[in-house]
Amino acid sequence: MRPFKQYVNQGLRGNTNVLTLSHLWLLFDMVGRLLLFSLACIFAEITYFRYSQRLSEWIKAHRYCHQLFEWFRKAGQLLQLHPKREAENKNTVELKGISYFAE
Repeated sequence: MRPFKQYVNQGLRGNTNVLTLSHLWLLFDMVGRLLLFSLACIFAEITYFRYSQRLSEWIKAHRYCHQLFEWFRKAGQLLQLHPKREAENKNTVELKGISYFAE
């Protein structure tokens, strides 16, 4: 077997059959977000369910879990915004469909 570093170096040279560090980081990021969301969801459901054993309270906890999912989704979208591009958009003036860079 080849060492892990060779696989990474081959991936950086353009071999798409090899995992690169960016692939591993994306995988780690996705697993981390899923784990964090799952823990938050379990905590919300246990907290609600501990204070009341009624089914209606569990349903409220489940709805709260969906609300948490929406917050995580929106937070993920906000993290994907590029600050440099946002700064360029603020400095651009559009006049008759043509964009001019404002100084």
